[in-house]
Amino acid sequence: VIFLFFIHKKIRNGNFIPPILFLGILAILSFSLLLPIDVLDRISNLGTTEYFAPQNRAWEFLAGVIVALLSASRLKMRPKYKARLLTTLCGLLVLISASNIFIFQTNFYQVIIPVMLASIFLFVSDMSATDSSSVVKYSRFRESFVTMGDWSYSLYLWHWPIWIFAKLFFPENRVAALLVASFFTFSLSALTYKLIETRYNFVKKDRMSYWIKFFLIGQTLTLSLFFIGYNGTTKGWGQDWALNSHAIMRKGCDAGLIDFEKCSWGDPSLESKIIVVGDSMSWAIGDAFIKTGIQKGMQVKSLTRNGCSATVSNFDEQSVCGQWRKNVISILLRESPELVVIANSIGYPEQDLQGMGKLVTLLRDSSIRVIF
Repeated sequence: VIFLFFIHKKIRNGNFIPPILFLGILAILSFSLLLPIDVLDRISNLGTTEYFAPQNRAWEFLAGVIVALLSASRLKMRPKYKARLLTTLCGLLVLISASNIFIFQTNFYQVIIPVMLASIFLFVSDMSATDSSSVVKYSRFRESFVTMGDWSYSLYLWHWPIWIFAKLFFPENRVAALLVASFFTFSLSALTYKLIETRYNFVKKDRMSYWIKFFLIGQTLTLSLFFIGYNGTTKGWGQDWALNSHAIMRKGCDAGLIDFEKCSWGDPSLESKIIVVGDSMSWAIGDAFIKTGIQKGMQVKSLTRNGCSATVSNFDEQSVCGQWRKNVISILLRESPELVVIANSIGYPEQDLQGMGKLVTLLRDSSIRVIF
Protein backbone atom coordinates (compact mmCIF):
# COMPACT_ATOMS: atom_id res chain seq x y z
CA VAL A 1 0.00 0.00 0.00
CA ILE A 2 2.82 2.39 0.91
CA PHE A 3 4.62 1.59 -2.34
CA LEU A 4 1.51 2.30 -4.45
CA PHE A 5 0.85 5.52 -2.54
CA PHE A 6 4.37 6.81 -3.18
CA ILE A 7 4.21 5.82 -6.84
CA HIS A 8 0.95 7.75 -7.20
CA LYS A 9 2.30 10.86 -5.48
CA LYS A 10 5.84 10.98 -6.86
CA ILE A 11 5.74 9.46 -10.34
CA ARG A 12 5.06 12.79 -12.04
CA ASN A 13 8.21 14.63 -10.96
CA GLY A 14 10.52 11.68 -10.30
CA ASN A 15 11.16 12.79 -6.69
CA PHE A 16 11.55 9.48 -4.89
CA ILE A 17 13.91 10.60 -2.12
CA PRO A 18 11.27 10.87 0.71
CA PRO A 19 9.78 7.41 0.12
CA ILE A 20 13.26 5.89 -0.31
CA LEU A 21 14.35 7.33 3.04
CA PHE A 22 11.14 6.19 4.74
CA LEU A 23 11.34 2.66 3.34
CA GLY A 24 15.05 2.58 4.20
CA ILE A 25 14.22 3.25 7.86
CA LEU A 26 11.63 0.45 7.82
CA ALA A 27 14.19 -1.90 6.24
CA ILE A 28 16.76 -1.07 8.95
CA LEU A 29 14.19 -1.70 11.71
CA SER A 30 13.23 -5.05 10.14
CA PHE A 31 16.86 -6.10 9.71
CA SER A 32 17.69 -5.18 13.32
CA LEU A 33 15.37 -7.99 14.47
CA LEU A 34 17.88 -10.51 13.07
CA LEU A 35 20.74 -9.23 15.19
CA PRO A 36 21.66 -11.27 18.29
CA ILE A 37 20.07 -8.81 20.74
CA ASP A 38 18.08 -10.31 23.62
CA VAL A 39 15.64 -7.38 23.81
CA LEU A 40 14.50 -7.99 20.21
CA ASP A 41 14.11 -11.78 20.51
CA ARG A 42 10.47 -11.57 21.57
CA ILE A 43 9.59 -9.53 18.48
CA SER A 44 11.73 -11.53 16.05
CA ASN A 45 10.12 -14.82 17.15
CA LEU A 46 6.58 -13.46 17.41
CA GLY A 47 4.12 -15.99 16.00
CA THR A 48 6.69 -18.36 14.53
CA THR A 49 10.40 -19.10 14.33
CA GLU A 50 12.89 -16.47 13.19
CA TYR A 51 13.30 -17.82 9.66
CA PHE A 52 9.56 -17.71 8.84
CA ALA A 53 8.58 -14.52 10.69
CA PRO A 54 7.47 -11.85 8.16
CA GLN A 55 8.70 -9.00 10.36
CA ASN A 56 12.23 -10.42 10.03
CA ARG A 57 12.04 -10.84 6.26
CA ALA A 58 10.38 -7.50 5.36
CA TRP A 59 13.74 -5.80 4.82
CA GLU A 60 14.52 -8.16 1.92
CA PHE A 61 11.31 -7.15 0.14
CA LEU A 62 11.90 -3.48 0.94
CA ALA A 63 15.39 -3.71 -0.60
CA GLY A 64 13.72 -4.64 -3.89
CA VAL A 65 11.22 -1.80 -3.57
CA ILE A 66 14.02 0.71 -2.93
CA VAL A 67 15.96 -0.56 -5.96
CA ALA A 68 12.81 -0.13 -8.09
CA LEU A 69 12.33 3.43 -6.84
CA LEU A 70 15.99 4.30 -7.40
CA SER A 71 15.83 2.93 -10.94
CA ALA A 72 12.72 5.03 -11.64
CA SER A 73 14.26 8.20 -10.22
CA ARG A 74 16.44 10.72 -12.03
CA LEU A 75 19.59 9.49 -10.36
CA LYS A 76 22.30 8.97 -12.99
CA MET A 77 25.79 7.54 -12.96
CA ARG A 78 28.66 8.58 -15.20
CA PRO A 79 30.66 7.35 -16.96
CA LYS A 80 29.04 4.28 -18.45
CA TYR A 81 32.27 2.27 -18.26
CA LYS A 82 32.30 2.74 -14.51
CA ALA A 83 28.77 1.35 -14.32
CA ARG A 84 29.75 -1.67 -16.41
CA LEU A 85 32.76 -2.30 -14.24
CA LEU A 86 30.65 -2.11 -11.09
CA THR A 87 28.09 -4.43 -12.64
CA THR A 88 30.74 -7.04 -13.34
CA LEU A 89 32.21 -6.66 -9.85
CA CYS A 90 28.80 -6.93 -8.17
CA GLY A 91 27.93 -10.00 -10.24
CA LEU A 92 31.11 -11.74 -9.09
CA LEU A 93 30.45 -10.80 -5.48
CA VAL A 94 26.88 -12.13 -5.70
CA LEU A 95 28.19 -15.49 -6.92
CA ILE A 96 30.82 -15.57 -4.17
CA SER A 97 28.32 -14.67 -1.47
CA ALA A 98 26.04 -17.52 -2.57
CA SER A 99 28.74 -20.07 -1.70
CA ASN A 100 28.87 -22.07 1.54
CA ILE A 101 31.27 -19.79 3.39
CA PHE A 102 28.40 -18.28 5.39
CA ILE A 103 26.35 -20.07 8.08
CA PHE A 104 22.86 -18.72 7.52
CA GLN A 105 21.24 -21.34 9.76
CA THR A 106 22.67 -19.81 12.92
CA ASN A 107 23.60 -16.27 11.86
CA PHE A 108 20.64 -15.26 9.75
CA TYR A 109 21.71 -11.61 9.66
CA GLN A 110 24.48 -12.63 7.24
CA VAL A 111 21.81 -12.84 4.54
CA ILE A 112 22.37 -9.09 4.17
CA ILE A 113 25.50 -9.87 2.14
CA PRO A 114 23.79 -11.51 -0.88
CA VAL A 115 20.71 -9.28 -0.57
CA MET A 116 22.71 -6.05 -0.62
CA LEU A 117 25.01 -7.24 -3.38
CA ALA A 118 22.07 -8.42 -5.48
CA SER A 119 20.38 -5.03 -4.96
CA ILE A 120 23.53 -3.17 -6.04
CA PHE A 121 23.90 -5.52 -8.99
CA LEU A 122 20.33 -4.86 -10.18
CA PHE A 123 20.55 -1.11 -9.65
CA VAL A 124 23.90 -0.64 -11.38
CA SER A 125 22.93 -3.00 -14.20
CA ASP A 126 19.83 -0.93 -14.84
CA MET A 127 21.88 2.27 -14.90
CA SER A 128 24.46 0.84 -17.25
CA ALA A 129 21.67 -0.29 -19.56
CA THR A 130 19.81 3.04 -19.60
CA ASP A 131 23.06 4.94 -20.03
CA SER A 132 23.52 3.56 -23.52
CA SER A 133 22.91 6.17 -26.21
CA SER A 134 22.68 3.80 -29.17
CA VAL A 135 20.41 0.87 -29.95
CA VAL A 136 22.29 -2.44 -29.85
CA LYS A 137 21.22 -5.19 -32.22
CA TYR A 138 21.68 -8.71 -30.91
CA SER A 139 21.87 -12.00 -32.75
CA ARG A 140 18.86 -14.31 -32.41
CA PHE A 141 20.83 -16.54 -30.04
CA ARG A 142 21.66 -13.62 -27.78
CA GLU A 143 18.16 -12.17 -28.15
CA SER A 144 16.75 -15.36 -26.65
CA PHE A 145 18.78 -14.74 -23.49
CA VAL A 146 17.63 -11.10 -23.39
CA THR A 147 14.03 -12.31 -23.67
CA MET A 148 14.61 -14.76 -20.82
CA GLY A 149 15.91 -11.87 -18.77
CA ASP A 150 12.79 -9.84 -19.58
CA TRP A 151 10.58 -12.72 -18.51
CA SER A 152 12.66 -13.58 -15.43
CA TYR A 153 10.38 -11.93 -12.86
CA SER A 154 7.26 -13.53 -14.35
CA LEU A 155 9.07 -16.89 -14.44
CA TYR A 156 10.01 -16.41 -10.80
CA LEU A 157 6.38 -15.73 -9.79
CA TRP A 158 4.78 -18.50 -11.83
CA HIS A 159 7.18 -21.43 -11.59
CA TRP A 160 6.65 -22.53 -7.98
CA PRO A 161 2.82 -22.74 -7.74
CA ILE A 162 2.65 -24.37 -11.20
CA TRP A 163 5.31 -26.92 -10.21
CA ILE A 164 3.45 -27.76 -7.00
CA PHE A 165 0.15 -28.27 -8.86
CA ALA A 166 1.91 -30.33 -11.55
CA LYS A 167 3.29 -32.69 -8.89
CA LEU A 168 -0.21 -33.08 -7.48
CA PHE A 169 -1.60 -34.11 -10.88
CA PHE A 170 1.38 -36.33 -11.77
CA PRO A 171 2.64 -37.67 -8.42
CA GLU A 172 4.25 -40.78 -9.96
CA ASN A 173 5.67 -39.23 -13.13
CA ARG A 174 8.16 -36.43 -12.49
CA VAL A 175 9.08 -36.14 -16.18
CA ALA A 176 5.46 -35.45 -17.13
CA ALA A 177 5.14 -33.01 -14.23
CA LEU A 178 8.28 -31.18 -15.36
CA LEU A 179 7.14 -30.94 -19.00
CA VAL A 180 3.64 -29.72 -18.10
CA ALA A 181 4.98 -27.26 -15.53
CA SER A 182 7.57 -25.89 -17.97
CA PHE A 183 4.95 -25.38 -20.68
CA PHE A 184 2.52 -23.49 -18.46
CA THR A 185 5.29 -21.54 -16.70
CA PHE A 186 6.77 -20.16 -19.92
CA SER A 187 3.35 -19.60 -21.52
CA LEU A 188 1.89 -17.68 -18.58
CA SER A 189 5.15 -15.76 -18.05
CA ALA A 190 5.11 -14.58 -21.66
CA LEU A 191 1.47 -13.50 -21.35
CA THR A 192 1.88 -11.63 -18.06
CA TYR A 193 5.04 -9.93 -19.32
CA LYS A 194 3.31 -8.72 -22.48
CA LEU A 195 -0.09 -7.88 -21.01
CA ILE A 196 0.84 -6.67 -17.52
CA GLU A 197 4.53 -5.83 -17.00
CA THR A 198 5.14 -3.87 -20.20
CA ARG A 199 1.69 -2.30 -20.02
CA TYR A 200 1.46 -1.22 -16.40
CA ASN A 201 5.05 -0.66 -15.27
CA PHE A 202 5.26 2.97 -14.12
CA VAL A 203 1.98 3.94 -15.74
CA LYS A 204 1.23 7.60 -15.13
CA LYS A 205 -2.24 7.69 -13.63
CA ASP A 206 -3.40 10.63 -11.55
CA ARG A 207 -6.55 9.11 -10.10
CA MET A 208 -6.15 7.29 -6.80
CA SER A 209 -9.18 5.16 -7.70
CA TYR A 210 -7.12 3.52 -10.47
CA TRP A 211 -4.42 2.41 -8.05
CA ILE A 212 -6.95 1.23 -5.46
CA LYS A 213 -8.76 -0.83 -8.11
CA PHE A 214 -5.46 -2.22 -9.41
CA PHE A 215 -4.41 -3.17 -5.87
CA LEU A 216 -7.76 -4.80 -4.99
CA ILE A 217 -7.81 -6.91 -8.16
CA GLY A 218 -4.32 -8.22 -7.36
CA GLN A 219 -5.24 -8.98 -3.76
CA THR A 220 -8.45 -10.75 -4.83
CA LEU A 221 -6.49 -13.03 -7.16
CA THR A 222 -3.90 -13.72 -4.46
CA LEU A 223 -6.49 -14.53 -1.79
CA SER A 224 -8.41 -16.74 -4.21
CA LEU A 225 -5.29 -18.77 -4.93
CA PHE A 226 -4.56 -18.96 -1.20
CA PHE A 227 -8.02 -20.31 -0.28
CA ILE A 228 -7.95 -22.83 -3.14
CA GLY A 229 -4.53 -24.03 -1.99
CA TYR A 230 -5.53 -24.00 1.68
CA ASN A 231 -8.67 -26.02 0.98
CA GLY A 232 -6.57 -28.64 -0.80
CA THR A 233 -3.76 -28.81 1.73
CA THR A 234 -6.20 -29.07 4.63
CA LYS A 235 -7.60 -32.21 3.04
CA GLY A 236 -4.09 -33.49 2.39
CA TRP A 237 -4.38 -33.95 -1.39
CA GLY A 238 -2.73 -37.30 -0.82
CA GLN A 239 0.59 -35.64 0.05
CA ASP A 240 2.33 -36.46 3.34
CA TRP A 241 3.84 -32.95 3.57
CA ALA A 242 0.58 -31.03 3.16
CA LEU A 243 0.12 -28.24 5.68
CA ASN A 244 -2.66 -28.65 8.27
CA SER A 245 -3.27 -32.25 7.20
CA HIS A 246 -1.34 -33.58 10.22
CA ALA A 247 -2.64 -34.10 13.73
CA ILE A 248 0.14 -32.14 15.47
CA MET A 249 -0.34 -29.13 13.19
CA ARG A 250 -4.12 -29.13 13.50
CA LYS A 251 -3.76 -28.68 17.26
CA GLY A 252 -1.22 -25.88 16.79
CA CYS A 253 1.51 -27.89 18.53
CA ASP A 254 4.19 -27.34 15.87
CA ALA A 255 5.60 -23.99 17.05
CA GLY A 256 7.29 -25.03 20.28
CA LEU A 257 4.21 -25.28 22.48
CA ILE A 258 4.89 -27.38 25.60
CA ASP A 259 1.40 -28.32 26.73
CA PHE A 260 0.69 -32.01 27.33
CA GLU A 261 -3.01 -31.34 27.88
CA LYS A 262 -3.40 -29.89 24.39
CA CYS A 263 -0.64 -31.75 22.52
CA SER A 264 -1.76 -35.21 23.57
CA TRP A 265 -3.67 -38.09 21.96
CA GLY A 266 -5.21 -41.17 23.54
CA ASP A 267 -6.46 -41.84 27.07
CA PRO A 268 -4.65 -39.43 29.47
CA SER A 269 -4.98 -41.94 32.32
CA LEU A 270 -2.69 -44.43 30.56
CA GLU A 271 0.79 -44.74 32.02
CA SER A 272 2.51 -45.96 28.84
CA LYS A 273 3.55 -42.99 26.74
CA ILE A 274 5.15 -42.18 23.38
CA ILE A 275 6.64 -38.72 22.94
CA VAL A 276 7.31 -37.41 19.42
CA VAL A 277 10.14 -34.85 19.43
CA GLY A 278 11.90 -32.69 16.83
CA ASP A 279 11.44 -30.02 14.18
CA SER A 280 8.89 -29.96 11.33
CA MET A 281 9.93 -33.48 10.34
CA SER A 282 8.43 -34.77 13.59
CA TRP A 283 4.90 -33.55 12.85
CA ALA A 284 5.25 -34.87 9.30
CA ILE A 285 5.71 -38.45 10.60
CA GLY A 286 3.76 -38.00 13.84
CA ASP A 287 0.42 -39.28 12.47
CA ALA A 288 1.70 -42.85 12.13
CA PHE A 289 2.90 -42.98 15.74
CA ILE A 290 -0.27 -41.32 17.05
CA LYS A 291 -2.47 -43.86 15.25
CA THR A 292 -0.33 -46.84 16.25
CA GLY A 293 0.06 -45.65 19.85
CA ILE A 294 -3.70 -45.33 20.33
CA GLN A 295 -4.22 -48.80 18.82
CA LYS A 296 -1.65 -50.24 21.24
CA GLY A 297 -3.30 -48.59 24.25
CA MET A 298 -0.66 -45.89 24.74
CA GLN A 299 -0.82 -42.14 25.21
CA VAL A 300 1.01 -40.08 22.57
CA LYS A 301 2.43 -36.60 23.21
CA SER A 302 4.38 -34.16 21.05
CA LEU A 303 7.22 -31.72 21.65
CA THR A 304 7.70 -30.04 18.27
CA ARG A 305 9.19 -26.73 17.19
CA ASN A 306 9.58 -25.79 13.52
CA GLY A 307 13.19 -25.07 12.60
CA CYS A 308 14.61 -26.33 15.92
CA SER A 309 16.42 -29.66 16.04
CA ALA A 310 16.16 -31.92 19.08
CA THR A 311 19.77 -32.21 20.19
CA VAL A 312 22.22 -31.80 23.07
CA SER A 313 24.35 -28.82 22.11
CA ASN A 314 25.80 -25.68 23.71
CA PHE A 315 26.23 -24.03 20.31
CA ASP A 316 23.27 -21.64 20.60
CA GLU A 317 21.95 -22.40 24.07
CA GLN A 318 20.86 -18.78 24.66
CA SER A 319 18.63 -18.69 21.60
CA VAL A 320 14.93 -19.56 21.56
CA CYS A 321 15.76 -22.98 20.11
CA GLY A 322 18.43 -23.52 22.74
CA GLN A 323 16.04 -22.78 25.60
CA TRP A 324 13.37 -24.98 24.02
CA ARG A 325 15.83 -27.90 23.76
CA LYS A 326 16.81 -27.61 27.43
CA ASN A 327 13.16 -27.75 28.49
CA VAL A 328 12.43 -30.67 26.18
CA ILE A 329 15.36 -32.77 27.42
CA SER A 330 14.46 -32.18 31.08
CA ILE A 331 10.82 -33.15 30.35
CA LEU A 332 11.88 -36.35 28.56
CA LEU A 333 14.06 -37.42 31.49
CA ARG A 334 11.32 -36.56 33.99
CA GLU A 335 8.46 -38.21 32.08
CA SER A 336 10.52 -41.33 31.23
CA PRO A 337 8.19 -42.51 28.42
CA GLU A 338 8.16 -46.00 26.95
CA LEU A 339 9.37 -44.61 23.62
CA VAL A 340 10.80 -41.34 22.30
CA VAL A 341 10.58 -40.71 18.55
CA ILE A 342 13.15 -38.11 17.39
CA ALA A 343 12.81 -36.67 13.89
CA ASN A 344 15.02 -33.83 12.65
CA SER A 345 15.45 -32.40 9.16
CA ILE A 346 18.86 -32.29 7.46
CA GLY A 347 21.11 -29.26 7.04
CA TYR A 348 21.90 -28.39 10.65
CA PRO A 349 25.41 -27.35 11.78
CA GLU A 350 27.93 -30.03 12.75
CA GLN A 351 27.52 -29.26 16.47
CA ASP A 352 23.81 -30.08 16.20
CA LEU A 353 24.47 -33.34 14.37
CA GLN A 354 26.94 -34.47 17.02
CA GLY A 355 24.51 -33.44 19.74
CA MET A 356 21.78 -35.64 18.28
CA GLY A 357 23.93 -38.69 18.96
CA LYS A 358 24.53 -37.44 22.51
CA LEU A 359 20.76 -37.08 23.03
CA VAL A 360 20.09 -40.64 21.86
CA THR A 361 22.83 -41.94 24.21
CA LEU A 362 21.49 -39.87 27.13
CA LEU A 363 17.97 -41.25 26.71
CA ARG A 364 19.09 -44.85 26.26
CA ASP A 365 21.31 -44.60 29.37
CA SER A 366 18.11 -43.55 31.20
CA SER A 367 16.38 -46.78 30.01
CA ILE A 368 14.24 -44.91 27.47
CA ARG A 369 13.78 -46.55 24.09
CA VAL A 370 14.52 -44.31 21.14
CA ILE A 371 13.59 -44.29 17.46
CA PHE A 372 15.76 -41.76 15.64
